[in-house]
Amino acid sequence: MAAMLAAGAATTGRKKFEHQGQTIYEWEQNLNEVLLFFRPPPGVKAKDLAIEISNTRLRVGLKGAAKPFVDEDFFDTVIAKDSMWTFDDGVVEVNAQK
Repeated sequence: MAAMLAAGAATTGRKKFEHQGQTIYEWEQNLNEVLLFFRPPPGVKAKDLAIEISNTRLRVGLKGAAKPFVDEDFFDTVIAKDSMWTFDDGVVEVNAQK
């Protein structure tokens, strides 16, 4: 994930992070924010998610799971108190404010 959070970089359009041919998440960023998009397994509801956005790290997983499926440091600090996540139409969107 560090590569996507290059300081001050501006990108357009979504990029994909894939592992063994499977999309783990998609992301895009501008000068003010980084947006990450995840598709949890079918049937998962917002109350099942464990998402933590700190100034230096992002963790995304399921409550009670042994480990999150994303547990990465940001390239640079984000403003955790202004960052948030939503879950709509089966997609988790994390908005990390720079």
